[in-house]
Amino acid sequence: GAVGPLGAVINRHAAHDRVWVGSFSTARIRAFRRAMGPRVATAASQVDVGVLAWAVGARRLWPLAGQALQVPERDPRTGWPVVSRGLVRAAHRLGAQVHVWTINDRPAMERLIDLGVDGLVSDDIATLKEVLVGRGLWEGEP
Repeated sequence: GAVGPLGAVINRHAAHDRVWVGSFSTARIRAFRRAMGPRVATAASQVDVGVLAWAVGARRLWPLAGQALQVPERDPRTGWPVVSRGLVRAAHRLGAQVHVWTINDRPAMERLIDLGVDGLVSDDIATLKEVLVGRGLWEGEP
């Protein structure tokens, strides 16, 4: 039931180019894409992420839907690593960004930036800012 109201709010505020929509539900994100078309960036589904993370042989063939993989560093159920250099390269080759959540410690932030991820979600924004400023990646006033 959220797809219609979300689309209406995005349309009402002409926010098509200012939001990125993701869902843990593959059916919901597909419904959102059908309703809104390509005007709003969307996150890849869990199926897309699974293929790119663990089905290495299928990476080049997979028809990725979405403009970003928004993922945890490790699968919360299995503990298996999701983010790897191969996943980042595969996503970039397909024209998608990789955003990792929720990263709250400096060593993990540094490691993920070194892997080439495009975004980090963090509850510790002060540490994240320090890391980004230190690497010359902060946009805005330090």
